[in-house]
Amino acid sequence: MNPSFCRMRKSLKIAIDSSPNNDKEKDRLSNLPEDIVCQILSHVDTSIACRTSALSKDWNRRSVWTMLPDLSFHYWFPLYSPDYYRGFNEFVNKALDSRKGKHIRRFHLHFSSEGRSFRPSDFQKWISGAIECAAEEINIELNRDPCFHQIELPLTVFSSATLTTLKLYGHISIFATNSPVWLPKLKILDLSTHPCQGCGMEAERLVNSFLSNCPVLQEFYLNGEWNMMSIVRAPYTLKKLNVHVDSFVNDSFEIDAPSLEFFCLQQSSPVRYVIMNLNNVVAARLSILFEFISDRSCLFDLFQGLSNVKYLYLNIQYRELHGLPVINKNLPADDRDDRLPQFPNLLCLYFDGSSNMDLLPSFLQKSPNLETFIIQVKGPQDKWQLNSFCVKSPQDKQEYAEAYKHAWGR
Repeated sequence: MNPSFCRMRKSLKIAIDSSPNNDKEKDRLSNLPEDIVCQILSHVDTSIACRTSALSKDWNRRSVWTMLPDLSFHYWFPLYSPDYYRGFNEFVNKALDSRKGKHIRRFHLHFSSEGRSFRPSDFQKWISGAIECAAEEINIELNRDPCFHQIELPLTVFSSATLTTLKLYGHISIFATNSPVWLPKLKILDLSTHPCQGCGMEAERLVNSFLSNCPVLQEFYLNGEWNMMSIVRAPYTLKKLNVHVDSFVNDSFEIDAPSLEFFCLQQSSPVRYVIMNLNNVVAARLSILFEFISDRSCLFDLFQGLSNVKYLYLNIQYRELHGLPVINKNLPADDRDDRLPQFPNLLCLYFDGSSNMDLLPSFLQKSPNLETFIIQVKGPQDKWQLNSFCVKSPQDKQEYAEAYKHAWGR
């Protein structure tokens, strides 16, 4: 049993036993308002909430755990025997059956299995049950043995009239459907899944179908092996975009997001960026790994599209340098020209790692309103050191720029 749950149960039992006239009066827990009870129990796994109901006769009599607006289930194969799955399946079905005709605020499922005891039909039944209960938020993390096929989502997920948040992690397939996507209330979409092999352009079609048919979408997270993506066209409502992709197999990656305010890009081996309508981005975080220094020319197109940002985080690395800094002799002749755009609104600049430090002098010179820049580099014994500098005057900025030009061979 969970140690924290044991301590909670012990303390609550003491409170009950110390209540005056305990045999004649209701225990103190039973006197708590129902909304308070539901709020407390919503912070633990639903199975724990069910067992906690035994601490109060009134809770147990009313099956108070069936009134919770949030359902959370965790199954981890190394911790449980295969026989446990049967009971887990029955409990999830019982919890969903008890909510029929009621409203679910959140449905969270974290499932890790080796595959032998798991049946895809059970998974689809659970998700369909949550949709039938008009769930507002669905958060699913499914981890299985790689030798097993990915599990398909039920079609009802793609046309829910109540979903505001959909987060999918792990071995979940969203490609085996031609059903149109229409999620009129969805505000947050997180696709941290592993697209199946052979999906090809279907991945791009489906992602842009989500973006086109979620009219109030505000946040979109794309994380995983989505290397066939080449175009992301965001709706006017989108404020936050987070793209974490190992690499793209296409020649270019195009982003069109006119209302975007927060942009995060993490990828390897980019080829070419086509940036449109990113003038409203306030904060950007770029973590990019190039094979060779000569490949980084596309980086300046990305900077050009983000030249209006106020806060910029940079981590640019090169495999050929093995974490060493870029110095003058490493650069191709056409990369020594000052191709960096002006950053008139930049207030804070964060450099993570030493490989891109050669760009710092140009950034300092091209950012007239810069107030702070932060540098994190490896010092003695490979320990990371964080240095923060305040720019109080143009003279300070010029001195910093000259110092780093000398230090990094620019």
